[in-house]
Amino acid sequence: MAESVRASLRDRVRLEHSELVEGYVTDLLVRFMRADRHYAIRDDEGRPITSVAAMTERGDIRFGARNFDEEREVHRHIGDFLLYWGGMFPEHLDRMRRQNGLDLYVDPIRQGKMSYHIASTFTHEPFGREAPVMGRLRDDFEAVRYGLHFVRRRLALA
Repeated sequence: MAESVRASLRDRVRLEHSELVEGYVTDLLVRFMRADRHYAIRDDEGRPITSVAAMTERGDIRFGARNFDEEREVHRHIGDFLLYWGGMFPEHLDRMRRQNGLDLYVDPIRQGKMSYHIASTFTHEPFGREAPVMGRLRDDFEAVRYGLHFVRRRLALA
């Protein structure tokens, strides 16, 4: 998988200095192999939150997050969720948007970038090492998303 990510981001998308991003995206793909990771954000009753709009509300300290660490984790997840679905299975992301009226108003690229931006502002430990990666994912969101299309093709041929 790591080789597919590396080849897609470096050779196809020409993303420069992408080592940190490549490792993170490879880990993201491994995490999302488990279906229970797709909807890892839970409401107060422990039910998975399936709407990006509801995830965003959960990640706001004023509305749902119990603390700032949870706010950061929710926004990291939203960025990962939108990057994964938008890159690997964009047709599924479109179907999710049609099925959930609230999400019709969520722009997946804008929200993905915003969520990674929020996660990148957590520079204290234990998040300090990952903050620069979150910033790169914010800046290169569309390129990485596009690169995941090539990862999907490479994995389908393997």
